[in-house]
Amino acid sequence: MRQGHFILNGISSEEFACVIQDRPEIETPRRKVEFKSAYGQSEAMPFDEEAYENTEMELICYVEGSENRSASDNRALIRKWFDSGRYMDFIPYFDPNKVYKVMTISPPKFSPKVFMDEGQPFEVGLTIKPYKFYLAGPNIELTATGGIFNPSAEIALPVIKIFGTGNVTLTVNGVPFVIKNIVNSIVLDCNLGLAYREVGATMYNENSKIYTRAYPFLKVGSNTISWTGTVTKVEIEPRWRTLA
Repeated sequence: MRQGHFILNGISSEEFACVIQDRPEIETPRRKVEFKSAYGQSEAMPFDEEAYENTEMELICYVEGSENRSASDNRALIRKWFDSGRYMDFIPYFDPNKVYKVMTISPPKFSPKVFMDEGQPFEVGLTIKPYKFYLAGPNIELTATGGIFNPSAEIALPVIKIFGTGNVTLTVNGVPFVIKNIVNSIVLDCNLGLAYREVGATMYNENSKIYTRAYPFLKVGSNTISWTGTVTKVEIEPRWRTLA
């Protein structure tokens, strides 16, 4: 990726003749800990949620005219581009192998200074989810007991698709996860704690087939995966991640 460029919501900033002028500051996500003082105790006690807060980032960018559009037209498209009302994938030139999850909190504010060819600086404020994700590679397929190596410094909450029928126990790092009455396949979203079945473009809720409360996760380093029951294949989207 060229210096200054970025991809937002699947669209390259080159499309709008837009670049990041200065590499932004990104704070390390703050751990969610509340401190409470007990009666008669001198120190505050931490209540750790084992989670992290969003951080914020301010992009200082520059837009100019492109081959097919004036700078004015590009500015209008940039306003629409950042106005999503939801989280979007963001891949910046300074971290091209990671995907940040961002949402606009301060819409583009264009400077009154206009340069040659109507080029103009602008600022936009983003909130960032605590984790950024490795660029997705091919899913991992297992047809027998196997191992997966987590290369990041954080646990991963994968999407696991089991192809099989009947009652199945999926075991990840020695911890069993019980599923009953699978029909052809079932998908486990270990981040959301949801199970569903895909039929074409339609998803059917399969939470009633899950008989284990805690969904699997992939620890840092080596992981072992096995199963019992009638299973032809297990397909895993690992979703490796690290703090943003």
